[in-house]
Amino acid sequence: MKKNKRRDDVGSTTFYRSDRYYSEMGSWFAKTREGDELGPFDSKIEAKEALQAHIEIILTDEAKVSVCH
Repeated sequence: MKKNKRRDDVGSTTFYRSDRYYSEMGSWFAKTREGDELGPFDSKIEAKEALQAHIEIILTDEAKVSVCH
């Protein structure tokens, strides 16, 4: 079955990922996919490091659960 393309459709679609890091009143924060906020931190680098540590903890916990089952 052939898909008909609408005249207004653009050839390629670009998707943008929202920034997980933001600054507020001189402090930096990071947002997790779950919607939690990490922070405040003194720098964006510290916020990135905290988010990376959070991701590693989540992945480790998921690996433990999959080994137990």
